[in-house]
Amino acid sequence: MKRSRSALLAPAIFGGFDGATSVIGVLLTLTGHATQILPAAVGLAVAGGVGMAAGQWLSDDSDAGLREAAVIGAATAGGTILPALPYAWLHGTAAIDCSAAVLLTIGAVITAVRARDRSVSRAVAETYGVLLAVCAAVAVCTIATGAAG
Repeated sequence: MKRSRSALLAPAIFGGFDGATSVIGVLLTLTGHATQILPAAVGLAVAGGVGMAAGQWLSDDSDAGLREAAVIGAATAGGTILPALPYAWLHGTAAIDCSAAVLLTIGAVITAVRARDRSVSRAVAETYGVLLAVCAAVAVCTIATGAAG
């Protein structure tokens, strides 16, 4: 059975959000080593994108699995690399602010899609609540392991 474009929204959201939450770990852990953020994010984007695509493909026994796998892999890689790109040309607070704006934008896109079948306030609370929870968890782990820097 051929899947519609709207059926590909779920793997796109899953991948994009997975990438965005994963890169938060890189961004917060390497804040004191800003020159390492982009290379670490590129490695994470490649590994995460391929891993998510392969996991989707291996778990789906339908003929449409390859298409969904490509979407989830690309979305994971994009969600990972986009927030780290500002570190290619910006430094300090400007890079941090731009990266945060990219993460907020990814959250806004996901919220807009999710708000189609729930209230906007609920979609905002869920999406940004998870992003904040990830930031808090990573911050605690970064401090606890002495990686802050």
